[in-house]
Amino acid sequence: MKGSLIRVPTRKRGILSAPGGTIALFLLLAAGCSYLEPVPEPVAPSVFEVGLGRLADGDFAAAELVFRQVASRCESGSDGRRALLFLSFLALDPRNPAAHPDSAVLMAARFLNLPGNTREETLEAEALYVTALDYGADPELRIDPVNPGFAVRFGDCNQPFPPREDRPLPVLDSSTSGRLRLLDEELDSLTRQNQQLRYTVRQLRLSSDSVQAQVDTLQAELERIRQLLRLPDTAVARRPDTGLVRVPDATLFRILGIDTTWAPSCP
Repeated sequence: MKGSLIRVPTRKRGILSAPGGTIALFLLLAAGCSYLEPVPEPVAPSVFEVGLGRLADGDFAAAELVFRQVASRCESGSDGRRALLFLSFLALDPRNPAAHPDSAVLMAARFLNLPGNTREETLEAEALYVTALDYGADPELRIDPVNPGFAVRFGDCNQPFPPREDRPLPVLDSSTSGRLRLLDEELDSLTRQNQQLRYTVRQLRLSSDSVQAQVDTLQAELERIRQLLRLPDTAVARRPDTGLVRVPDATLFRILGIDTTWAPSCP
């Protein structure tokens, strides 16, 4: 079946026959062909990029898990090397609840143990190492050369272990932040002791008030008993005992010339 012909108006034939018209028609056809081409699917992010996304979202625990996964495989290449540095970053980030300077020291030391580090990478790892020491990390922590815990190289996993320069780890003579950290810990301990002493003082005051109340009660009872002891005994009225009173001798009174008319008479 024959296709229908597209007729071009007479007034526009001159435009299409011109060189400029030919170029315009070619561009239109090219644009139509490119529009019909399939759109390539987006490339999935690498595991390392997933870790960066977790870190950007503030999920430090998930980011650490991803970076540890990358750093555990030697075939991860440059991403594995960078993962070690980011693990050291995470262990020094004060926003990370699980941050610890000892972990940062070990990750930086593992990176410095890798062969083929560039000068820039070495300086970065050394800066992370001494920063962790400044935050109080143990300077005696070292990497086991037999079992370093992570991949000892990244790329060429089936090849012999390449030689590397045996460089000593950096040394930090004076740790300002470490001393401040110890002072902060000592201050926290003294604060807790002070709070405990304040609590003990409050308890002693309450106990003292209770004892004082008991003392006041006993003193009041003792004073009441003393008042009772001072009162006269009026329960039984006894007559005076006169059985031993001697009757006056009237004869003796007359001899002595004493007038007995005034003398009291005995009952």
